[in-house]
Amino acid sequence: MTAAQYNLKIQKLVAVVSIILFLTKIFAWYLTGSVAILTDASESIVNVVAGLLGVYSLYVSAKPRDLDHPYGHG
Repeated sequence: MTAAQYNLKIQKLVAVVSIILFLTKIFAWYLTGSVAILTDASESIVNVVAGLLGVYSLYVSAKPRDLDHPYGHG
């Protein structure tokens, strides 16, 4: 496994954990009706988006060089 593959694997794990935490907070809000939990879940959306953007950026940067990108995509 190359370093790029390892980094992508770890970033995917980060994204999945962020999504699970978000869904857990939404479920906790549903059970309790607490506005504090809802606002915390809303803030977790930022973590989910950041995790998914990290996956995308690592995926693109791992592409090999081509005619348009002679030094690679990273």
